[in-house]
Amino acid sequence: MFVVLIIEILLILGLIILTRSFLQTRRKAMLWTMVAVAGLIAIITIPVLMVIFDLGTNGW
Repeated sequence: MFVVLIIEILLILGLIILTRSFLQTRRKAMLWTMVAVAGLIAIITIPVLMVIFDLGTNGW
């Protein structure tokens, strides 16, 4: 479980770095689009990583 948390933290840090570059462009609409994409990526990757590392599936 800790491996998944570490991977998620690294993904979030990478997305924060990307959003900072969008903040410098002063385009708020682009920033909110990036935040929405980051949220979708996080929602999709958490179950995928749990299945890959066989966590929460009772070993099936």
